[in-house]
Amino acid sequence: MKKANVLKIALDQEKATVKNCRKRIALLRRFAPEIKALGIVPSGCQSYIDFDNLKHEEVIKALKLWPGQWSKEYTESARITYSLSGDGYTVRCWNGEPPPNCKLVKEIVTVPSRYVPEHTEERLKLVCNGDNHDQPAQIAA
Repeated sequence: MKKANVLKIALDQEKATVKNCRKRIALLRRFAPEIKALGIVPSGCQSYIDFDNLKHEEVIKALKLWPGQWSKEYTESARITYSLSGDGYTVRCWNGEPPPNCKLVKEIVTVPSRYVPEHTEERLKLVCNGDNHDQPAQIAA
């Protein structure tokens, strides 16, 4: 590789980093009222505003500050990641606590053939019991 190409690649990478930083600063300014109301310093990069390892009460507060259709993904660490995408941004409550009366349970599911042959997969499912708020969230075997 020519030396001039190496320098161009390095400069292009730095320009992309600066562009992403500017975009993130604009997002932080755009959502300043919500971030201040939540009272938690976000992390993240590019078009993401991440709030990491929130307690369940903080997750609920964040979900209310950014109304919309949140998606959720269960993690092996018995936590839940919530995501909301909007016009050029994504807000995430990464690795948040599940409700106190809930636990994540591993289950084996048979996936019918469609594009690949029928097979089984291990998935996580959120199971909640009444209003027993004393039960800690955990992964059940």
